[in-house]
Order: sequence, then C-alpha cells, then structure tokens
Amino acid sequence: MVIAEHRLGELTAATFEVIAAAVGLKRTKKFSVNVAVLASNPAEFSAKLNIAGVDEIIEVQIQENQFQTDTYEAIINSLLDEYAPSVVLTSNSIDAWSCMPIIAAK
Repeated sequence: MVIAEHRLGELTAATFEVIAAAVGLKRTKKFSVNVAVLASNPAEFSAKLNIAGVDEIIEVQIQENQFQTDTYEAIINSLLDEYAPSVVLTSNSIDAWSCMPIIAAK
C-alpha cells in the first residue's frame, strides 16, 4: 500500500516515486499495489494516480484540507486493519515522519 501525499491541491512528485518503487516490488513479490489518498476531495487525485501497475485507488474523504497527524494516523491504522498489506510505502517527508513511526510501532 502506498500513502499518497499532496500539498496545495497537487500530488507530490515523491508520491509517484513511491508508486514506482511499489510497482517494482510487485514484479518480484507478486502483490497488489493499492494507493490510498486522504483528502477533502480524494476523487480529484484519482485520475492522476491511476497509472500502470496500480491495482486500486482507495479514496478516503477527510474534513481537513491539509495533513493532520492524528487524522492520518487513525485512518492509516484503519486501512492497515482492513487491507492487511504486505508492505506500506510513503515518501520520506515531514508529514510521513510525523505519523509513520507511530504507526509502525503498533
């Protein structure tokens, strides 16, 4: 599972780098690539995320327009419970640093 990042209404370049890494792993590990996008209007990002190698886009509507640690942490934990992915990939960003270590420790 890839956690997509966006800022000011645009997906970050790092999101596509992480998707490329996931697709590369998919070739060797034989698992599906799901991309989760959390946003006030996640559908606006889906078309750009629907690229070769992506099997599913998970749209999660949230109230916030910008990243909020508590919100992302709770939703990502729920997604992990529901989808039980083999691996979770995120960009190496300040947003990911604020919630992913907490999620990984659980």
